Amino acid sequence: FINDQDGRFEQWQIVDSQTGWQGKLVREFAVASQPEGCTVDESQQRLFLGEENHALWTLGAEPNTSTNMEMISKVGDVLTADIEGMEIYVGKNKNWLVVSSQGNDSYVVFEAQAPYKAVGEFRVGINPSISIDGASETDGLTVSSVNFGERFPDGLLVVQDGRNFMPEENQNYKLVSWRDISQALNF
Repeated sequence: FINDQDGRFEQWQIVDSQTGWQGKLVREFAVASQPEGCTVDESQQRLFLGEENHALWTLGAEPNTSTNMEMISKVGDVLTADIEGMEIYVGKNKNWLVVSSQGNDSYVVFEAQAPYKAVGEFRVGINPSISIDGASETDGLTVSSVNFGERFPDGLLVVQDGRNFMPEENQNYKLVSWRDISQALNF
């Protein structure tokens, strides 16, 4: 899935052939304004996509499904514009959708299954004792449920930090234990 500032989304199928890798356009659809991040829950075959200043949407991810979108949350409910990056955390019993709510420097977690309930929001805060500032202006993020060892046994959320103050440098990335997130949000 790729998108453009004019609202268009394109879905491409990557094909391995005798002559090498090729892309084939299989579906097009659009939102009314600027799109941002998108992600697919492969187990449910659901595409989740953000319309920056308007809403979080979902629709079927298979190319032969309808392009009618279902609104999960509009800006002003639990999300603050701009809606930015998003990713699926594949849990043992349930999948979770994590969305960057850039306007208030927070992250909102939704159930990745209908009715797509918001289960909570959190911020990545400052820890001055080890000279780590909080995360802000997050454009992109990723999450994994893989055990990354003692510090990240239930997986890891990585968020892009648009403003880095400790030390004052270009953007960087913050690593957050999924266990800390699930404990903070009680799921």
